[in-house]
Amino acid sequence: MCRTVRDHHLAPACERRKAHAYGLERIFNVSTLTLDEIRLKRLSNDLAVVYAALTLSDQIAMGAITQPQARKTIFSFVVRRVAGQWMCASAHNTDVVTDMETYVIDDEVFRAANCRSGHVH
Repeated sequence: MCRTVRDHHLAPACERRKAHAYGLERIFNVSTLTLDEIRLKRLSNDLAVVYAALTLSDQIAMGAITQPQARKTIFSFVVRRVAGQWMCASAHNTDVVTDMETYVIDDEVFRAANCRSGHVH
């Protein structure tokens, strides 16, 4: 059974493709990703992890937010060399919220939090 990506982070590839297509067509169709920094950690001659810090701008307006601000994200890619070419085996991205260290859920609302200061977004 295929689940949506929202329902399960290890959804089948068919559902992940549908979710990404929806996002690219409806949410990020006029967005720009700007590469801010890249780091490479080579694990062997044929295996590496690539970290990319990016800025996402021009996301579509939603609800009362008519001009969403730019946001930061980090992508990590596990890449392997196959027949002389680097291929992506896995990718993951996560939002970066300035001065926040983790997330907490309160009444089913996902909030950024700083454990040191006790501040919750």
